[in-house]
Amino acid sequence: MKGTLRARRIGVVMHAWLPVVAGSFVMIFVFEVRKTVLRFFGYGTDTTRTLFV
Repeated sequence: MKGTLRARRIGVVMHAWLPVVAGSFVMIFVFEVRKTVLRFFGYGTDTTRTLFV
């Protein structure tokens, strides 16, 4: 009984942290891709950066 309770608690914690971790990964990924695309197109100026942030 104790083992299943611990496993269930770990599962709940995992489910709670999964969206947070996934969200942060997506945010970092989108930021990096946007930065790379802007640099690729030569839009590395401050004006376009303020527009895209």
